[in-house]
Amino acid sequence: MYKTIKFLRDRLIPDTLLARLLMILVIPTALTQIVAAYIFYERHWSDVSEKILNSIAGDVVMVAHFMENSEFLDREKIITLAHDNMRLDIQYRLGKMNIRSGYKGEEKLSLLYTVITNRLKKKTNIEYANITGDIKVTIQLSRGYIIVNIPNKRFSTPTTYIFILWMTGTAFILTVIATIFCRNQVRSITKLSKVADDFGKGFKSSYFKPTGALEVRRAGGAFLQMQERIIRQINQRTEMLAGVSHDLRTPLTRMKLQLAMLEPSQEIRELEHDINDMEYMIQHYIDFVQGEGTEKVQYVCISDLLIQIVNFYNVQKISVISNIEANIMINLKVNIFKRAIINVIENSVLYAKNQVKISLMTLKEELIITIEDDGPGIPADKRDMVFKPFYRLDHSRNLNINGVGLGLSIVREAVNGHGGQIELTDSESLHGLKTIITLPL
Repeated sequence: MYKTIKFLRDRLIPDTLLARLLMILVIPTALTQIVAAYIFYERHWSDVSEKILNSIAGDVVMVAHFMENSEFLDREKIITLAHDNMRLDIQYRLGKMNIRSGYKGEEKLSLLYTVITNRLKKKTNIEYANITGDIKVTIQLSRGYIIVNIPNKRFSTPTTYIFILWMTGTAFILTVIATIFCRNQVRSITKLSKVADDFGKGFKSSYFKPTGALEVRRAGGAFLQMQERIIRQINQRTEMLAGVSHDLRTPLTRMKLQLAMLEPSQEIRELEHDINDMEYMIQHYIDFVQGEGTEKVQYVCISDLLIQIVNFYNVQKISVISNIEANIMINLKVNIFKRAIINVIENSVLYAKNQVKISLMTLKEELIITIEDDGPGIPADKRDMVFKPFYRLDHSRNLNINGVGLGLSIVREAVNGHGGQIELTDSESLHGLKTIITLPL
């Protein structure tokens, strides 16, 4: 039972806020209209219809009495008066007609037939005269019979159409007005969502100004304050690391100068090698912690960017095969993203036996870059670990032999900074490692 309710709820309730607000407005309005129409037709209109039919039946009975008890000339006057004042078209004919007593049609004819026969006690036949809805009443009199044609207009009243038009028209106008107001409220939330999504991709939106209801403005203001705090913390961290870089490199430079003044020896060369390693480690650490830095976003053709990188690696001994969809434009921090892609490709080239395959394609609203090789790959239980800072594999494939274990950590920082994801899996075609980078378009 719970699963059924959940299934219906997921299927029937729309996803967007605007659609839900409109549903909240439209469904009660529609139910109100249905209930009002039911009450009107079943209660009020049925009473009105009965009174109208009784009035028509009384007119027909009165005309029949006059026609029965009048001379020929008087009958002509009666026919004229009935036409002018009662809107009844009457024909009087002498003789007898084989009238089949009864009625053919809907319930209102039954009521009309009952009233007329109860009052006249004569053979009466009632049926529709034509497709317009006029009713023909045939009544047998003592010296002849009359045919009374009752126009459909006598059964209808403009009140019905006015009521329906007023009810539906008012509901429609109010729904349109409510939709406009709802769209204005939802637009503020949509803008806030767009700005938050852009900030998650590394793009600061300076144009955003909170609007809408008080709660939405408060949420927008809180987001802007949070954005400023995060940016301020990143800048403070960057400035601090710049100072750390200067403080660490100064003594290392002094040590290198002192070593350069000494006589060359094996020990001196080993010390110089250690100092170079320390500088390399410091630089990689700073690159990792600084993350995206202050590079500006550019709208570039990522297809051309990948082709440039692939062309560089094609000159090496490893065969690099590319399948790159052309003319794909995207917002990127070019240098940061280029460094991340080069990092992944270099590792694939380093550990590939013969071949590396690179592809670029778009799927719905996403851009997908895959880099595959025929190397030893990475064990499935280690794939999440290699993204952690300073983690290094000790087996057949070490993604950063000469580094400090920050290669894929920096790659993930760059990809996440663009609102994307990176995943490691097995290559089905080359049977090595497959790196999948997904970015939103």
